Amino acid sequence: MKPLIMAAISTLMLTTPAYANIHQQLSQCAAIHDKLERLICFDELAANVDPAIALAPATPAVTASAAPAAPAATAASRTEEFGKPAKVAADGIDKLYFTVAKVSEAPRGEVIVTFDNGQVWRQVDSRRYKITVDEQVFIERGALGSFLLGKDSRNGTIRVTRID
Repeated sequence: MKPLIMAAISTLMLTTPAYANIHQQLSQCAAIHDKLERLICFDELAANVDPAIALAPATPAVTASAAPAAPAATAASRTEEFGKPAKVAADGIDKLYFTVAKVSEAPRGEVIVTFDNGQVWRQVDSRRYKITVDEQVFIERGALGSFLLGKDSRNGTIRVTRID
């Protein structure tokens, strides 16, 4: 190995594995150009890291001017925000039930459903799905931030997006 690489690895071995120091040590390993030597450096660093430090969650620094934390959102406000664009963090709601107040059809045949709480959802796929007024349906989270509308009495679902 090159003398510079040996010096970097020995420096890593002699330093104490503190959380603040890990970032510096990772940067030193990342600066090594040879792939094998870089991998050896990372492996040796990983072998010498205290598991309690390595698994500790990163916490942002708190400043004196930081605003006080907002109170936790109530269940009613989380229900109102369900289905809106992803500006809202994951709120823990995966499935909600609604009663259909109105069903209409878009120009290309997509279903537009208005619920008794005022929310309006529009079908974004082209599957046929029969929904009637006063029927209870659910909307659940799908893959990649999508939402699915379905009924407990029926196995199929349609992909929907909230428009209001």
